Amino acid sequence: MKRPPDTIDASFNEVEMLSVKAARGAGLPWGLADDVGRSARWLSQYSIPWAESLLALLAGEEDATFSSLEGCPSDAPLSSVRLGAFLSDSASECLSKGCQSFCAVAHPIWLLPPLLGVVKALRLSAHVRIADISIDIDPSCTLRATTALQALCGVPVAEVRVQFGNMPGRPSGCLVSRPLGRATAPKWAWDKLEALALRTYVPASITSRIKGAGAGVRDDD
Repeated sequence: MKRPPDTIDASFNEVEMLSVKAARGAGLPWGLADDVGRSARWLSQYSIPWAESLLALLAGEEDATFSSLEGCPSDAPLSSVRLGAFLSDSASECLSKGCQSFCAVAHPIWLLPPLLGVVKALRLSAHVRIADISIDIDPSCTLRATTALQALCGVPVAEVRVQFGNMPGRPSGCLVSRPLGRATAPKWAWDKLEALALRTYVPASITSRIKGAGAGVRDDD
């Protein structure tokens, strides 16, 4: 199939590397930037407009908060990046708490990849509800959703409810289609992510070369 003009075709490795650097360039610490890269890689496999969504996520990250895990104590939305990292780091606690509700999560689609990691770690199922969209994840990390995952990119802020356990009955929704073989992104969005990534580069100087950047200070040609 011929790709549309002004569209970048990339490998999933390229998506992950660019996303990590863009997240770091936007001000996220390296640990969270790595999380963003892995999430972008996963999203790009399912025909989800990951690049546009990532730009919106990074643009709003300064306004997001992580002051509380439950309830709505702040007017600022909850950071899906930081919440995802917390859930990944406390998988066993997630199970003991049963159903958890998080109010006003920013760009909640970015919670799905870390939630898949928690499901894999627990070897259980999860039922996720984002706004009015339900998503069931089984222990093999197969997803069923009541609507296409692409629709979640149009949800900037939403309440998220998550429940882990052995879910009785048949999962609701349609099976999410198998991953793509390559990722795509609009050229304008790719260029903006590259501009963010450039912020992580060290300007060339004698000092940076002495420390090992680039080819060093010797010219053997």
